Amino acid sequence: MTSAQDKIITDALNTFGPDHQIDKCIEECGELIAALTRYRDGRATVEDVVDELADVGVMRRQMVKHFGPAAVARRTDEKMERLAALTAERKGGK
Repeated sequence: MTSAQDKIITDALNTFGPDHQIDKCIEECGELIAALTRYRDGRATVEDVVDELADVGVMRRQMVKHFGPAAVARRTDEKMERLAALTAERKGGK
């Protein structure tokens, strides 16, 4: 993330407050779920999904800033290791 983007994230959290931005994150995640469901059913385009992914990505950055980048990074690493193990297990089982 660039320093300009980091400033935008910080400004948004400071301007609207974390509680409001948490609610906004929940809303954006719901819209992504809906877009993915419509896409799977042939009622949405890739562009629709990409738009919602971008919205969720922006909100994710704000949530990471709020809840702690180091904690999120550490837990992400753990989950990536688990995913790698599951993938290797699945490949070996075929």
